[in-house]
Amino acid sequence: MTSSSLREISFVSALRHSPEGGHAAAVVSRANGDNGYDSRLWLVGEGEVRPLTAGGEERAFLWEDEGHLLFPAARTKAEREQTDATTYYRLPVDGGEAVPAFTVPLKAVELQRVEGSRYLVTALGERDDPTPAEEDRWAGDYQVIDELPYWGNGAGFTNGKRRRLYLFDAQTGTCEPITAPAQQVCQARVAGCGRFVGYTVQGFEGVQPLSHTFCLYDLASGETRTFLEGDYTILQFAMAKEGIFLAAAKNDRWGINQNPEILRLDAETGEVETLLDRDRSLCDAVASDCRLGGCTTFACEGGKLYFTGLDGYSSHLYTLELESGTFAERVHLSGSVDGFSACGEQLLCVAMVGQNLQEVYRVEGDQLQPVTAFNRAYLEKYPPIAPQHLTFADADGVEVDGWVLVPRDLAEGERRPAILDIHGGPKAAFGEVYYHEMQLWASQGYFVFYCNPRGSEGKGNAFAELRGAYGTYDYDDLMQFCDLVLERYPAIDEGRVGVTGGSYGGFMTNWIIGHTDRFRAAASQRSISNWLSFTYICDIGYWFGTDQMAADAWSDAEKLWWHSPLKYADNCKTPTLFIHSDEDYRCWIPEGYQMFTALKLHGVETRMCVFHGENHELSRSGKPEHRIRRLDEITAWFDRHLEK
Repeated sequence: MTSSSLREISFVSALRHSPEGGHAAAVVSRANGDNGYDSRLWLVGEGEVRPLTAGGEERAFLWEDEGHLLFPAARTKAEREQTDATTYYRLPVDGGEAVPAFTVPLKAVELQRVEGSRYLVTALGERDDPTPAEEDRWAGDYQVIDELPYWGNGAGFTNGKRRRLYLFDAQTGTCEPITAPAQQVCQARVAGCGRFVGYTVQGFEGVQPLSHTFCLYDLASGETRTFLEGDYTILQFAMAKEGIFLAAAKNDRWGINQNPEILRLDAETGEVETLLDRDRSLCDAVASDCRLGGCTTFACEGGKLYFTGLDGYSSHLYTLELESGTFAERVHLSGSVDGFSACGEQLLCVAMVGQNLQEVYRVEGDQLQPVTAFNRAYLEKYPPIAPQHLTFADADGVEVDGWVLVPRDLAEGERRPAILDIHGGPKAAFGEVYYHEMQLWASQGYFVFYCNPRGSEGKGNAFAELRGAYGTYDYDDLMQFCDLVLERYPAIDEGRVGVTGGSYGGFMTNWIIGHTDRFRAAASQRSISNWLSFTYICDIGYWFGTDQMAADAWSDAEKLWWHSPLKYADNCKTPTLFIHSDEDYRCWIPEGYQMFTALKLHGVETRMCVFHGENHELSRSGKPEHRIRRLDEITAWFDRHLEK
């Protein structure tokens, strides 16, 4: 197995049944030879797994009716040159060529069918109507910013941009806006009855709030009613005849990472009722670098609310009876249910079961029956190494889960190097799903070990609480886990252990090298090094930094500095590689530059690899060649310094 084996993995997303459940389709993506990904539409229903398109650019779709799909495409020169319009093609699923259906006079982000020839369009718009007195031929030479956030990871400068909702009539070609120019639409759904559009917005000029307003637009009257303004952060919602159901949190006790409750909103009275509060995350999946695109994770069907959720270190599928409020675990597995599609009694899901990569499964009772085998050949060619589970009670008696990948060709009495891998978040979780980078290193002879220290997802709000404590008990948990692994696996050469991680894992890597010399080498990826700079530059910093540090630059600047790895850079002796992307506005590249410079000034061997045109998602959805080069950089660094 090499870093390039990444090219052979298939990724499944956007799973959806046809309106009457006669078919199901999904997007299947795979790296191509042009440093990108080919995405095609596939039928993935029982007994009809076959490709529908071959163009390689079909990344989204919707069902027009039981026998036809609509998908956006630019197949002609004129369509490719469109800057303010989107052409949709119609494709019969029983055979035949895709033909142009209509053109939406907007750059559409999402299209949903309302009725007849009417569609709900989510598209990018402007906060302010542009009214230039004359054409500004120098407009591209400057950037005006007057709000927060002014940029977004993967989106570039977003100042003044808003996602807006429009009603489009394919027969007349007309578009009418539903939302106001200053409103940022976060999610939108057409009710199954076809009478209402529900959507969540953040209306702002100046600083974008964390809370949402839920809106209900009457398609017949054109009237909009608003609910819950400023009360909740709404993560997901779904609508059914039984009511409006929200996954939402007040963030009043545990800050921005508070686990959501499931609420029922009464559209007549505006009253909110809590249906379920399990103190667990909803709609989250186990961390992996083998996904590309998402699926539905929260929806109503047949009198039930279906949703995914992470409990411990696996993501399961749950149901909630809408009338009785009965909660049940529909699919329990070791792995991750990444999304689903429900239609009547039919239930399909995209899942990573054990060490299998993504496939589509049919749910029968509480069992999963495989429908597709997109990644079977890959797993036969590169058999995965099963993680060995460890648990331990940390210094405060809190149970922590961890895992070890043991290289296959280990000879009796042989000592091998090892790599500690730290997840991002910090409110995320490793589990027992396939992780390409870890399998790569294990296949090349390394022990790989990883855990979910306090601050991680899956064990409730108290376990995930890390506000104002970064680098304290989370660091202690990681070091205790290292001690345990070295004790249990004497074949690890404790003098040849490396550490790596990205985002929060990058922060923790930076923190570790300033607090211990136990690691022979480190690879810090998309990291945070200075909370004072991070908080006031990154796209989410102005709320994430102040919440997670429980301080700001005016109330307690010393606290932000105390938790900054840069403060301890003069203690560093560990050779460290830095990986950063120059369009990463989440953990902006100066965070890496600062730490790199500090280590250079203190005589520490260091190297930095900058990826142009990539963002915070480099390791998960970056260009294939860049993902491969990232792995090669890290692997070569450890090969050299751990004397593999």
